[in-house]
Amino acid sequence: MNETELFDLLFRSYYQQLLTFAQQYVSDSDECRDIVSAVFEDLWRNFSRIDHQHVRAYLYTLVRNKCVDHLRHRGARQQYVDFVRILSDRFTDSDTLAEEDERRHRVRMMLAHLKPPADTIFRECFFHQKRYQQVADELGLSLSVVKKHMANALRILREKYLKKEQ
Repeated sequence: MNETELFDLLFRSYYQQLLTFAQQYVSDSDECRDIVSAVFEDLWRNFSRIDHQHVRAYLYTLVRNKCVDHLRHRGARQQYVDFVRILSDRFTDSDTLAEEDERRHRVRMMLAHLKPPADTIFRECFFHQKRYQQVADELGLSLSVVKKHMANALRILREKYLKKEQ
């Protein structure tokens, strides 16, 4: 019997059994068919190197491993979907957007109480996310002056914020 005939015999003998075995791991029958087909594809590619006396164990091991890989991949994909859903809920929730707009408005109102250069330093650091050293270099100030103005600005904003909350 040549390799093609032997492979065909193995396929007819084990396909249904392997499909049933795969369904113990994966509930979707289409996915199970894909897994078992991939196993026979692997078998065909490696047919000349496989010990034909142990082909049954080889097939069952491959099916089990591919099912586990499929479940692992599906779990990772589901975690990603859940993560994206949480993020999209966070940024599309109208209450959250309204609260964010209110906070921005309150920050703008509080910033009106800052005097130059503290207002410029604060805006550059927080709104443009620049480092203190970068702001110091751009404004021609020392790092310690930038830090002093930031501390003062934060103190003023805290005081204004606490007055609003009371």
